[in-house]
Amino acid sequence: MNTAGNLELLREELKKHYQKLLDDFEKEQLELFTKDRLSIDSDHDIALRKKESEMINEEKKVYTSTMADEVLHAKKEYEQKREDLLIEAFKQAEERSGQVLKNPEYIERVKRSSGEGKVRGTFEEYRGLFPDIQIDTSINGITIEKDTLTLDFTFTRFLEAQKQELRNKIARRLFYGS
Repeated sequence: MNTAGNLELLREELKKHYQKLLDDFEKEQLELFTKDRLSIDSDHDIALRKKESEMINEEKKVYTSTMADEVLHAKKEYEQKREDLLIEAFKQAEERSGQVLKNPEYIERVKRSSGEGKVRGTFEEYRGLFPDIQIDTSINGITIEKDTLTLDFTFTRFLEAQKQELRNKIARRLFYGS
């Protein structure tokens, strides 16, 4: 029976030995698995942060581009509205030009500058002031033809000559309050 006891003891020893080898192997594999998983997680985190950074940069580019487009569009719209207001101001000035063109100061200046010549004018009121005037409603003011020279005292000519300066004055008043 002594032999059977030794066999049983040997079996127990072998079982313990193989169980320890199995436990060590399992522990080693678990450590490798954990290490691999941590490495994969780390690689994944790095890749994720890189993609997030790329997305943030792309978002900034899109935002900047969109804002630049919006600012450009707003500036163009502002300039167009400003131009429309200036055009409207010139139209209103031309509509009210009759007041200026019938003003005695205007008529006196024309008379002083004109001398003799063929006179054309817009308004019937000029008939008593200029002998032999020809009424022409297509012009806005008075023109005088002398030989090959035409003196143009029309409001349209005045606006053309002063347009840039007037545009600046009107713009300052409309947009800058000065």
